[in-house]
Amino acid sequence: MIHSPKINPFRTLCILLTAMILVLTGCASRLPSGPQPDGTVLIRGKVKKVTTSGDTTTIKIKPPKGEIVSITAGSEAECKKSCPLDGLEKDQPVEIIYRPVAGAKVAVSIRNIAQGSCQ
Repeated sequence: MIHSPKINPFRTLCILLTAMILVLTGCASRLPSGPQPDGTVLIRGKVKKVTTSGDTTTIKIKPPKGEIVSITAGSEAECKKSCPLDGLEKDQPVEIIYRPVAGAKVAVSIRNIAQGSCQ
């Protein structure tokens, strides 16, 4: 006699719900840090210093691994999730996509990352 394993419907439902939550929150489908196919670079980390001079803002960000990176943001940077450049605070987690231009790192987009989210 062949016995088939019993499928626990509760366990199956929990696994499906967990997978759905990860996909909906972006934790499972998030882009990896580093160079992107379009020539930009994605970096995640905490803001260490923000300085403004005229129309240009310089953001120093510390990724989880590595050295502090200095990124320049002007009016062309698009902010997502209500992230005005003057609202950036020290130790605030952010995700910045920048484009290397003539030795500088120019921000393409800046996005707040909620404290405690999957980083």
